[in-house]
Amino acid sequence: MGPDGIIFPMVKSVQELKELIDMTLYPPLGSRGFGPLRAIGYGALDAKEYVKSKSLEMCRFVQIEHTELAKNLEEVIKIPYVDGFIFGPNDLSGSLGDFLNVFGEATISEIKEAIKILRKHGKYIGLAGGMNEHDIKTWSKLGIDMLFAGADWCFVYNMGNQTLSTMKKYFYNK
Repeated sequence: MGPDGIIFPMVKSVQELKELIDMTLYPPLGSRGFGPLRAIGYGALDAKEYVKSKSLEMCRFVQIEHTELAKNLEEVIKIPYVDGFIFGPNDLSGSLGDFLNVFGEATISEIKEAIKILRKHGKYIGLAGGMNEHDIKTWSKLGIDMLFAGADWCFVYNMGNQTLSTMKKYFYNK
């Protein structure tokens, strides 16, 4: 679930992914609706040219969060307009029956096998997770291109705890 209570569906199949990519492309390539008045400068830009070029400029990354999608990567990578893939190790571990064991043998093995396939086809590879040195080191060794490490709430929370600890040290231990 997203920060606004929006539920983001987990892509589990090739067909679901095809449908989602279709929604990112204007006709005739896809089924995306059109109504970007501000984007075309309220008429300053040619709408037909915008439609022809802008949906193709979008960067599309698919999160691999389910073993079914990972097992079908040879078919998945044939879907046009997908620029890269991002592993979601928490959900992936859950789909493997080992929820939240992101460093478990099954999850790491699934990620390594998927990375081989993605590398072979020249796809960008990312991973969402890891805030401490162990996590970052482990994920970097797998050969991913980008790591989404931490989040704003983590940094605020961690700094708050560090500040509180310092306050207690100097104000409560007199």
